[in-house]
Amino acid sequence: MKHQGGSLAGSGLGGGAGIWLATHYNLTLAGIVLCMVSVLFALTMFLIKDIPFKKQKSIILEIKGMGINIFSMIKLPVALFVMILTLMPIGTGAMSNLWSAVAQDWKADADTVALVTGILSGIVSDVGCIAGGFISDRWGIWNAYLGIGVICALVTVLMAFMPYTPPAYISGVLVYGFVWD
Repeated sequence: MKHQGGSLAGSGLGGGAGIWLATHYNLTLAGIVLCMVSVLFALTMFLIKDIPFKKQKSIILEIKGMGINIFSMIKLPVALFVMILTLMPIGTGAMSNLWSAVAQDWKADADTVALVTGILSGIVSDVGCIAGGFISDRWGIWNAYLGIGVICALVTVLMAFMPYTPPAYISGVLVYGFVWD
């Protein structure tokens, strides 16, 4: 959890910036700007020291080694369960991918969506990742995952019963982002 902070904050900030640019200017400009920013961040890879290539290794041997490791993990029930959870298209946190799509139900305009699912969600999810890491360290990963799943479910149920207004949308998205992300 605590290792996802940068990724979640970056996707929140980039997503919010993309929505804002697309609604205030145009889709082409949003695509160009986000592409340039992505390339800029990708250039930082040149600052990372490369792993030396070992001539005795081949791609075939590496793939074979990965396959052996995957099959040995499948034999462990916990690892198999985690693999299945990871590959499922739905589950805990799935709603975080749909907030923009349902925003109009709460009468939230594009600026609100860009702010809430972008900048604010990026900041809140970063803090949530740190809190989640702390909780995982104290109570254990499985207890933390169960607790987070229950809280996410409660947030979505509460949102369903709250009035469909922008403040309800904003508070629900941010609480969900803090808890899940």
